[in-house]
Amino acid sequence: MLNKKITVILLFSLAFFLMLANLVITTKEEEAGENKNLFNSAASLTGAEAKEIFTNVLKEFDVDTLVVKMKTKKKSYYSVRVKLPSDLPVPLIIKELYSRFEKSDVVIIAGDSLIKHPRDKKNEPVTYLTLKGSKTGLMEVIFQNDMGLIREKGELAFYINNFSALSHAEFQYLLTYPENLGFELLPTKEAKDTKEIISENRKESGIILSDEISDIDYKVDSKYSKKRLLMSVKLLIGAFPEYNYFLIDKDAEIYNSTAFPYLESEFNKRDYRIIPTYKFDYIDGESEEVILHKFNSISGKTLKGDNVIISISYDNFIVIQDAIKGLKKKGVRIVPPSKIITAE
Repeated sequence: MLNKKITVILLFSLAFFLMLANLVITTKEEEAGENKNLFNSAASLTGAEAKEIFTNVLKEFDVDTLVVKMKTKKKSYYSVRVKLPSDLPVPLIIKELYSRFEKSDVVIIAGDSLIKHPRDKKNEPVTYLTLKGSKTGLMEVIFQNDMGLIREKGELAFYINNFSALSHAEFQYLLTYPENLGFELLPTKEAKDTKEIISENRKESGIILSDEISDIDYKVDSKYSKKRLLMSVKLLIGAFPEYNYFLIDKDAEIYNSTAFPYLESEFNKRDYRIIPTYKFDYIDGESEEVILHKFNSISGKTLKGDNVIISISYDNFIVIQDAIKGLKKKGVRIVPPSKIITAE
């Protein structure tokens, strides 16, 4: 009987040991598999693939035409020199290259140095960049800023046109947005406090005259007498004197009436301009694809040197964020709307 008990205990012990051993082996295999996958996640790029990535980055910054190949003794040694325009810091290009090659086996080494100008022998700063992978071979790039080069691009400005519909979180996001922005505000007593908050966050307010004005002090109506319209002009300028212009909705009833010339003349007498919103480009649409298509079409003018002001809702503004980054890479500057308006 005792022998049977001992046998049962031994069998249970052996089963437990085998189960534990199997668990340990399985775990080790899984860990090895994970490490193997981690090692293999670094893709080995060919020289052609690495050159394509490098060229695409330069295209995004609109400097792919500034590449000059340099002669090398070894056929496998790819060497180029890129003279960057003065408005494009070298670190921006290098940061993008690091990002693009991050998941590959390509190792990037960058360093600053000085070279002598071939004519006047003066030392000039350059940045050397080497890229090397198991299949890529060696690539060497010399970046140098040329103060005589500049990307001739236009300027882009934004007005958020649905301020009254913004949630607190949306408004805070726009206030802390890293680029310049403008808000279309209806003239109200509350707007005087709001524009101060906007200004403190280095953004702009565009006071817009429209049929939606509810505050009687700032309302402009085509049925008003000249005396009453004059009073509105004075009250508007007194409450919102920051800029020398006011916006007016192109669809406003007074803008399309015989009373508008008088209203405009009274603003002009006081060195204030009326800017109709037809001068802005509006972006709306039923889908993200439509919104992006419209934005790319409109903003494309800035790549040719034109200045553009876009009036857009918060939701549509969020849709175009990647497209804005793409324009900035090419040298388009995001500026306050007042910069474009006052330059006209």
